[in-house]
Amino acid sequence: PRVIGDPPLKAAAGARTWQDVCSDLERQGLQALADRALPLLPGLDVEREAILDDSTARALTWLCEREEADMLVLGPTHRGKLGRLAVGATADRLLNGSPCPVALAPRGFAGLDRGPIRTIGVGYDGSEASSLAVRAGAELALDHDAELRLIGVVDPATAFAGFGHP
Repeated sequence: PRVIGDPPLKAAAGARTWQDVCSDLERQGLQALADRALPLLPGLDVEREAILDDSTARALTWLCEREEADMLVLGPTHRGKLGRLAVGATADRLLNGSPCPVALAPRGFAGLDRGPIRTIGVGYDGSEASSLAVRAGAELALDHDAELRLIGVVDPATAFAGFGHP
């Protein structure tokens, strides 16, 4: 099995079967959640679950579908020097295939004194999905007395098709 997690989780050397490996990784994953994530959520009743999959995006998509999630919140990657959301990463795959809205929290977001929500940005490209996003953004803007900023998305290849040709 691949090395996963941060710090990496590795199956115990004594794991002899695939079931042993999965059981050991699940145990370690649940312990990592208890040690690292639960202290960030004092006083909340949190359900923990370890999902074994070689694709984080696929596992989160499956979980959102199973739970009929209203929203999925992602933070920046811990890999590499960027420490941010990167194209081709889990966030990119989920933005293009999640069964629910995806909120992206940049590095340092949790520690900011943000105050009230003042502006909500929504990308619009004319698709049905972007129309739904505009409606959801408008509801949020109304709920928070915030400005709604619509961001038009244009495909340059389409926009310039035939440019300079009769």
